Amino acid sequence: MYNHQSSHFRIPIFLVIAISFFLGCTDSLKTALQYHQVIQTEIQMVKAEYLRLSELLGSRDKPAIEAQLKKLNVLVIKASDQLKELKTISNDFEYKALAIKQLQVLEDNLKGRYPKIIDLTSRGDLNEEQTEQLELIYDKIEDLEEPLFEQFEQSRDKFCKHYQIQVST
Repeated sequence: MYNHQSSHFRIPIFLVIAISFFLGCTDSLKTALQYHQVIQTEIQMVKAEYLRLSELLGSRDKPAIEAQLKKLNVLVIKASDQLKELKTISNDFEYKALAIKQLQVLEDNLKGRYPKIIDLTSRGDLNEEQTEQLELIYDKIEDLEEPLFEQFEQSRDKFCKHYQIQVST
């Protein structure tokens, strides 16, 4: 014989399970979106100030360049600390770690290489040796930063694809 009472319990249990699964998925997506936004916000703020420094380097305005360098250094340290405090979520694909690594390399460059660039560019016309020295410093910065930037973008894209987050460039 068919028991009507047991069929009544299957539907609500099925609905509870389906609703719980749906809510779990939306919570996971919401967490991933917030995680992504924190990382992107920190990186974009640093990127904007880094571009400002690049623009100023062409001006030879040493006080403005040094002020921007100091401002950027403080921002990099703050962003790095903020990301270190951010709890890593599952399926991160090294997204956060690569963001932090990028900031650490930038911080090293800001402390070690950019003061040398400022010193060289503020002298006025450079001789051949100084020009070569400047080019070597810029090449070293590019060699350190560019591969990390590419790895970071790949990791970000993989993360966003996994969580179906639209990547804004």
